[in-house]
Amino acid sequence: MKFSNLKTGTQKEVISLDFSASTVTIEVKEAIKRSEIIESQYLIAEVYNKYYKIFFSKDYSDLEAKIEPYPHRYIYAKVGDEIVGCAGLYTHNTYVEKYGDVSTEDIINTLLSLNLDPNHYNLEEKREITKIVSKPEWVGKGIGAFIWGAAYSKFFLGNQTEKPPIITCCAKLSTFQYFEKFTGITTHKIKSFPEYKIHEYYRSQRDPMESRLVIPNLDIPNRWYNLKIPSVYNVGKDTNSLKFQSLG
Repeated sequence: MKFSNLKTGTQKEVISLDFSASTVTIEVKEAIKRSEIIESQYLIAEVYNKYYKIFFSKDYSDLEAKIEPYPHRYIYAKVGDEIVGCAGLYTHNTYVEKYGDVSTEDIINTLLSLNLDPNHYNLEEKREITKIVSKPEWVGKGIGAFIWGAAYSKFFLGNQTEKPPIITCCAKLSTFQYFEKFTGITTHKIKSFPEYKIHEYYRSQRDPMESRLVIPNLDIPNRWYNLKIPSVYNVGKDTNSLKFQSLG
């Protein structure tokens, strides 16, 4: 079988830089200090509890009791002194493996279906983008979509090994469609996500959850994969596009 060549990032670009809409200036950073980590965790817990009645724990999880594990790392957007959006990253023991029944064999089969050689990837090193949230009063301003894109940067993914890690995510279909529309980041279905009580206010029969795979050279535009972090950006969103510009 002939496999596709592996590159870094993809050349596809769908982001408009026409700043006809109003924008917001945000600082984007990884949460390193304990105070930053706690503030990111608090925002995730606040939003998930408000909308989905979900709780979090650092050392315990039970999806039937509606308790999820906190991510291992965080990236956030700040306006002034306020964190207005963030995303998490599982760097091991990922959600799709633990609760989505995704095996290494499933990932290999998905890679093969894309005409990609599994030997080009570090199948033991897995990452999962998760828990993308923005404060309710900041919804609609492009914060969530920008954080989704920034989370797929090589800086946040920590791709420092010779072979790239496996990058996964899980969400409902409408979420994948929304983020693909505004960021251009595409995803590939691994399998449907099993039903749990914890997702009763999140998923539905019309809008089911899936576990998906993301391949940097196929799916992540260079604009996101090579995004400078930490940095400051002007961000704006209208009904059809996300706009952002680095302020250095």
